[in-house]
Amino acid sequence: MPQIKIHAIICNVPDESDKDEIFLKISDRKVWPQKSKYLKIGVDEAIEVSIGGKFEGHWMALELWDYDYTSRNDHLGTFHLDMTQEQGHYGTILTLNEEVSDHADYMLNWEIL
Repeated sequence: MPQIKIHAIICNVPDESDKDEIFLKISDRKVWPQKSKYLKIGVDEAIEVSIGGKFEGHWMALELWDYDYTSRNDHLGTFHLDMTQEQGHYGTILTLNEEVSDHADYMLNWEIL
């Protein structure tokens, strides 16, 4: 069972015109941020995530969501983490949920320990 650590999320292009209010989910459960509903991120900003654990399987799907005040939250896309790789640091690009956004661009820095 591989152990991973998520280091940071980098926003190249937000979904909204100013900043996105982001949070992460695994298997329909919010896992980050732990002490607030979301964190704001804009163009060329990086946010430290610092979450980790042991996960089963060959792939992990980490969903990126945008918090909305007046409507349903938006699932921007999914980071697909290949857990079969060797120990080391990796970068994964967000696979967009094109029903929600056609231009959001995010990257995830993570590590297999």
